[in-house]
Amino acid sequence: MVVILGYPGTGKLTVARELVNQLSAEADGPVRLIDNHAVADLLFPLIAEADGKTPLPAGIFRRTREVNLSALKTIDELSPKNWSFVFTHHLIDSEDNRRYLDLIEDTARRRGSKFVTVLLTCDVAVLVDRVTRPDREGRKLTDPSAALDIIEHGLLQPDGALVLDISDLAPGEAAGQILTAVAVNDGPSRGPTGSEPGFPQATQVLQAMIDMFASGDPSTAETVVAPDYVDHQGLGAGSILGVAGFARVVRLNYASIRGQQIDVVDMFGLDDRAVARIRWRGVRADGEKVDRQTIDIIRVERGLAIEHWGAQV
Repeated sequence: MVVILGYPGTGKLTVARELVNQLSAEADGPVRLIDNHAVADLLFPLIAEADGKTPLPAGIFRRTREVNLSALKTIDELSPKNWSFVFTHHLIDSEDNRRYLDLIEDTARRRGSKFVTVLLTCDVAVLVDRVTRPDREGRKLTDPSAALDIIEHGLLQPDGALVLDISDLAPGEAAGQILTAVAVNDGPSRGPTGSEPGFPQATQVLQAMIDMFASGDPSTAETVVAPDYVDHQGLGAGSILGVAGFARVVRLNYASIRGQQIDVVDMFGLDDRAVARIRWRGVRADGEKVDRQTIDIIRVERGLAIEHWGAQV
């Protein structure tokens, strides 16, 4: 189960449709899209205010939540276990909405499904431009001032959610990143991105490892790398093992490239794993310029990296 959250105009439906297409190629059963507009299209024609500009009466949100809960109950009790679901929602940060999100997660757990939350963001100017596009005419929000008012109310930001700024990100690429998040998710837990309470989050561990590559100084590697650490990527001659192995890779990398610049393009964590897309730039000793990107994944136990996988893209 994937829940895509975002303000009106961020492109939730477009990204969700792309995700359904990509998931359908890999899932062992049908992938169903439950878009927030499906509920709106059922109820909004019954009220006069649903013109995309007039403020909606408070009562309509209670009615839409009833439909949402009915759909969730149907999934829980009647939908085949091999079916997958993608939800889209605009949810302000409230206790009621947090309880609703918990209910979706509980449903995923009972079904033995993975559960991933995604938060779509974009630049305010981009959002206003999208809201006013002619193709939104109908029952979608089209008033830019109303969109700005909604932004001021804030958005529910679940712990461990995959955050994607899609101001300049194509829907297909956004869907691909969500699909990667689903792939590395081990089970139906939204949870914090660290492996256990009281320890650094997986993303913090990965960032610390990247910082050592940038500085060339692995002297504190034992604070983030486990003694039995395994780097499955290696250096072309088998895996790299332990803190000493990690430190050797850091020093070799730093010595081989002058003026090295390392930028984290994307990073997210789910439970005990963190994933980053990293750009590496610099100049080799022979004068050859380096400009490459890698995908790096780590698994964390008790705040220490225990495994690493990496590949150039």
